[in-house]
Amino acid sequence: MIDDTVLRELTSVVVDAMIVVDRERRIVAANGPAERLFGYAAEEAIGRNILFLYVDENDEDIQLHDAFLESGGREMEVRRRRKSGEGFWASLLLSLMRDADGRPTGMIGYLSDITDRLEAEEKLRLHARIFEQSEEGILITDAEERVVSVNSAFCRITGYMDHEVVGQPARTFDADDQ
Repeated sequence: MIDDTVLRELTSVVVDAMIVVDRERRIVAANGPAERLFGYAAEEAIGRNILFLYVDENDEDIQLHDAFLESGGREMEVRRRRKSGEGFWASLLLSLMRDADGRPTGMIGYLSDITDRLEAEEKLRLHARIFEQSEEGILITDAEERVVSVNSAFCRITGYMDHEVVGQPARTFDADDQ
């Protein structure tokens, strides 16, 4: 295992949330950003099994723990739980720690909250579905009023193919002028 002084120094300089666990999944260190992300002081978390931070203790990454110890690093999106009980999405990058003989001794997890990003991506997917499935012709322009996108209803109504419209001045397709 890492010397306590080295561990304290390491956790103090990392800007992302960082949690260090031993082979039995007990937390042995957590930095300030991890305290802020989860809402627990490091002293409250150290010695506890990492599972108390999981939204679902049957998460896939639990089953992969032993396989991970043999193979090394892994990056994934996971659900975690704050002290308040609130669940959130996190990007988790795991790194394997080894002793001087190369045997796995634990893992270091670097986490960042990606809930807002995932919600924004879902909202974009919803807007894209609305845009494409609308029966109304929709034309989107940039700041110079050049067409950047049209939906399939626009193409069906006007008879233009999207590649004929994109890049053209929007007023070219103004129904009032035709």
